[in-house]
Amino acid sequence: MSHSVKIKTKFKNKRLLLSTFENLGWKIVENQKCTTYPSDPSRNDVHQYVALNPSPRGYDVGIDINSDGEAVFTCDFFDSSIARQLGQNLKNVKQNYSLTELKQFMNEEDLNYQIETLKTGELKIIATK
Repeated sequence: MSHSVKIKTKFKNKRLLLSTFENLGWKIVENQKCTTYPSDPSRNDVHQYVALNPSPRGYDVGIDINSDGEAVFTCDFFDSSIARQLGQNLKNVKQNYSLTELKQFMNEEDLNYQIETLKTGELKIIATK
């Protein structure tokens, strides 16, 4: 049986978070319900933002930002298209968000940097003045 899970994490820049989903090919809409498994109780929850799955019949990701600035993602990983596109537990979203923030910082600090993707999918970043 399939059901949605909630993943909570802190993001300081809501605009960057939403654009990260868009850069990964997911359209963002506001105040909407997620497409998920038909009997999923969270199917009727309205979310501040919904990242619409570009895969036909794929499940969406609900995004709510609480008063502490924590993003709460609601999604059903039983739909493997989410993990395939966004990584297990939204790893690609977290990684792309962090990398964009880091690049902005390194540019502001006038640092030279190199980014290498390791076989594990992890990033190796070397910054120099």
